[in-house]
Amino acid sequence: MRIATRPFPLFDLRAVDGDTIECWCGISAEIRQLWRVRLKGIEGGELDTEPGLAAWHALKQFLQTQPTHGYHFVGLETVKDQHGRHIGDILTPTGHMLTSALYETGFFWRRPRRRCPSTTQPCIRPKSPSAI
Repeated sequence: MRIATRPFPLFDLRAVDGDTIECWCGISAEIRQLWRVRLKGIEGGELDTEPGLAAWHALKQFLQTQPTHGYHFVGLETVKDQHGRHIGDILTPTGHMLTSALYETGFFWRRPRRRCPSTTQPCIRPKSPSAI
């Protein structure tokens, strides 16, 4: 993954769903922009599904148990998805990448680069929360 030209500090992180975070991004010392960050490489499911709701709760709990400052955006600031969300990862205050930490909780699964050949569903199926 290419890194941003400089690390962008993030403030006031809030879980929107299992794989999207809304936060304030420090563009400069004087300017902050409200960003939605789509975590690259993982899938948390949709909020109207049981796995999606479990992933959202896991992300919320993770953010609540971490320090409130020291997060940084990792990725290219110009890359966005079809919904206008920045695509990338977040470096946590403890020095870990957020996607890796979330994947290890079991509520998230790897997002494939491509869809299955004959379907619109991801090639990788989520683990059932009850199996964890």
